[in-house]
Amino acid sequence: HINEIPSNPVLTGASNVCIGDNIHLLPSSSGVWTAVNQSIATISSTGIVTGISEGVATMTYIRSSDGCSSSKEIQVFPNPIKPTIGFITNPDCINRTGSVVLHNLPSVGTWMAN
Repeated sequence: HINEIPSNPVLTGASNVCIGDNIHLLPSSSGVWTAVNQSIATISSTGIVTGISEGVATMTYIRSSDGCSSSKEIQVFPNPIKPTIGFITNPDCINRTGSVVLHNLPSVGTWMAN
């Protein structure tokens, strides 16, 4: 009797995370997760990846039943710099409108005022 060669585990989940945030890789059971470059990202036994510092870390899952493994690279991005208010011009009886100057704005995105 000849046994079929098992296939490698299929890994699913996001490939990007910000510093301090988490993503979830699957499968989350029946195997062991390890991380290369743990100074960049760590992974729990259930596949929760935490971004530690900017860079790329490789996550490897080894299935317990047959020892087959798969790896996935995770890109860790720095958190964006929060905008800061430069100065505010309040409306008065002569100038009916005001303005706000913001610094450290991202180059892309949508802004809303309410």
